[in-house]
Amino acid sequence: MGMKNIAKRLLSGFPLLDGLFRRYIWSRVHFPEVEMHFLNALQAGSIDVAVDVGAAMGSYSWILNRVSKLVYAFEPGNIHNRYLNRVVFGTNIHVIHAAVGSVCGSANLYTPGLDSNALHSATLSQSNPIISLGDTSVDQVDQVTLDVFLTEKLVLGRSFDILKVDVEGYELEVILGSVEMLSKHHPLIICEIEARHNPNYKEVFYLLRRLGYGCYIFRDAAFEPYSGDYIEGLQLMEDLKARFGGCYDSNSNKYINNFVFQHPQSRIKVRE
Repeated sequence: MGMKNIAKRLLSGFPLLDGLFRRYIWSRVHFPEVEMHFLNALQAGSIDVAVDVGAAMGSYSWILNRVSKLVYAFEPGNIHNRYLNRVVFGTNIHVIHAAVGSVCGSANLYTPGLDSNALHSATLSQSNPIISLGDTSVDQVDQVTLDVFLTEKLVLGRSFDILKVDVEGYELEVILGSVEMLSKHHPLIICEIEARHNPNYKEVFYLLRRLGYGCYIFRDAAFEPYSGDYIEGLQLMEDLKARFGGCYDSNSNKYINNFVFQHPQSRIKVRE
């Protein structure tokens, strides 16, 4: 077993220590996604307000905290929410114990087990195949829309600059509940979209393009425009297995599941 796995096992038994390690050390040296590296390279304070939907254990939130004036981290899962709340003291991060969707109210959160991988696979999407697994639990959670939430929170002069979305197939619902804010502020959107989680993924591309957004993917060591709406060719199973097997290099990654949506009026851009 490698030193990385040994450390991970040891820290998993001490959530507070694990969280502090991720906040102060790991998030400064480990960027498993190139979009994380892009954000980390921004100047401190260059982002006004950032929103992390599906914050999990804070991988993006810690980076966003260093370059943003204010971060709203949405995490509806009880375990991950408690984990984050223990270690956000002294930061610009506000952890919100709610899901983000197309309507305010409540929704069902499906979690296929209790280990780390299962918690990271939790979803509100009824189209995600995990909801039919035998050990999947269902919990009712609060749900808000970003349109309502940010209208109440953002004072005059504040700018919503970054939206990161990792919701295992629930992406369209998040965007549908954010149309007003996206049309007003034009944040750069970093969104995980996988065909295996979301059979209706094309609707996300259609909606964002109607709002004036262009799409970019990171391939061959650079962000390039992506005008298609068929992503299965970017997500071959052999490439996914290679990533799960530890053969992942963000500069040569063949399994592309992060899509960056940039508006001409976005303050933060991956390409001019």
